[in-house]
Amino acid sequence: EEESDEEELHSRESSEEEEEKEMGFMEKNFELSGGAGDSLAAALSGMSVQQAQPAAAAAAARPMELSFLDKQLKMESESDAAEVVAALSEHPEVTSFVLRGNTLGIGAGEAIAKQLERCPKLKDCNWSDLFTGRLRSEIPIIVKRLCSAMMKAGVELRSLDLSDNAFGPIGAESIKEFLESDSAFTLEELRLNNCGLGAGAVIVANSLLTLHERAIAAGRRLNLKVIVAGRNRLEIPGALAFAKAIGEIGTIEELTVHQNGIHRPGVIGLAEGVAKNPAIKRLSIADNVGGWEGALAFAKALPNLRSLESADFSDCLSKDKGCRALVQAAVRLPKLQMLNLSGSELTASVAEKLVTCWSQSRTDKAILNISTNNLSDEFGRIRQLAKELGGRVDVGESDDDCGSLSGSEADDEEDERENIDQTSDGEKYSDESEDDEEDEEMQIWY
Repeated sequence: EEESDEEELHSRESSEEEEEKEMGFMEKNFELSGGAGDSLAAALSGMSVQQAQPAAAAAAARPMELSFLDKQLKMESESDAAEVVAALSEHPEVTSFVLRGNTLGIGAGEAIAKQLERCPKLKDCNWSDLFTGRLRSEIPIIVKRLCSAMMKAGVELRSLDLSDNAFGPIGAESIKEFLESDSAFTLEELRLNNCGLGAGAVIVANSLLTLHERAIAAGRRLNLKVIVAGRNRLEIPGALAFAKAIGEIGTIEELTVHQNGIHRPGVIGLAEGVAKNPAIKRLSIADNVGGWEGALAFAKALPNLRSLESADFSDCLSKDKGCRALVQAAVRLPKLQMLNLSGSELTASVAEKLVTCWSQSRTDKAILNISTNNLSDEFGRIRQLAKELGGRVDVGESDDDCGSLSGSEADDEEDERENIDQTSDGEKYSDESEDDEEDEEMQIWY
């Protein structure tokens, strides 16, 4: 046993000697290479510098928003705008500037504009509902000064929202220069809802067309995606001007022109412009007088719009003929989630066919809205049919049904006589798609 213990002790001593030799060898190698600690420190130092640079770049590129949303500030003079001016002065790197829900006078607008000239990274401006209680003559002056400040700063704007500012036709002149400038080459969203543009809509649309042409000449590509211009009294001239602009631009993903008093020629023109924008996802033509002629024009455009997700043709008087055509075209669109044909003066006999067609052709959750039409005594039966076939057709509530149409209103042939409208230059417009052959092409599939 004593011999065994001695052997084990000797073995341990040998192992310790070998470990000491190995450590000495490693230390010698480290000394020859200048020291492992120095090398490691240098490596870590280089690594931290390399990591710090992207981190600093990321921080510089991070969006920075200044928002005074709905603070109800009444800014008349330069001193009234001190809070906003100070914030801009402290954050010249601002990328998003929200002033919605305040009221801005000429003196305050000038002070803010001067500070905006030092904010070159600005991308998004929400200046909607900004002039409550202001004189209509004041608003264009302020808007033009703010726009000129952005141009002087050399911003590359992404979105501009001037909705709910009643600056009227003269207000269109105040944004014309900016919309045609280099600072708008990057514009993706233009929101001018409820601005009372009237004849000024032609100015805005023509400016967008000019912007597109200037971008091409400069070797750039305009990527305008969103145009919101509802409740602006576009009527036929404004609609045709926007139709021409979007047809040339070709990148629109959302177009909203509801409640604009647009009659058939204008709606037909919009359909032709929209057809040249295959990436469009959201479309609202609601509450205009497109008639069945306008509906047929959009039915012809829909096959080109494979990315369309929602289409609102409510209150457009599309009638039976127009509704048939729209449903026939829409059932083939793979991404469509909603087709709104409420308030179309649709009768029960055709509504029943549309319910069957939609329910059997669409196996997804896409909804067809045919509420507030003229189903009359057949309302309950058609709603039950829609429920039995999967519930993907919204028939609405019986209290909202408009009852049966009277006489000539219910007669498609009588309705077709209304296809003459006055265009913007006073010439007559007449639809030539009344042939039996075209009617057959628009028959429902189910």
